Amino acid sequence: MQHHKPGKLIGKPGKLIGARQPCRPQAQTDKPGKPCRPQMQPIKQHSHTF
Repeated sequence: MQHHKPGKLIGKPGKLIGARQPCRPQAQTDKPGKPCRPQMQPIKQHSHTF
């Protein structure tokens, strides 16, 4: 249980930081008009749920 928690925490923030820098690739995958902000919000909510 403890190992799973730190593992997921490290993986989630790592992806958030990576997605934050390259906003263009993420926006294209989702929609070529929406910023990265909306994508970060749902990711953060999921982290809190976990």
